[in-house]
Amino acid sequence: MIETITKHIPLISNCKEIIQITKGFSLDEKFLLHMHDENKTLLLRILDWKSLYQKRKSLLF
Repeated sequence: MIETITKHIPLISNCKEIIQITKGFSLDEKFLLHMHDENKTLLLRILDWKSLYQKRKSLLF
């Protein structure tokens, strides 16, 4: 999965390290990205479209 992400998102192609986060209650895939630039750390969350629809729907009610 990590290889697929780096191929499709050019911004993260030059990361020092990508760590998958498996803790938490969310079914989203989460990754901690350590960047070369200015020692930045980013959080990447990936979810499917059905989950996005359900999350938005639950926020409205």
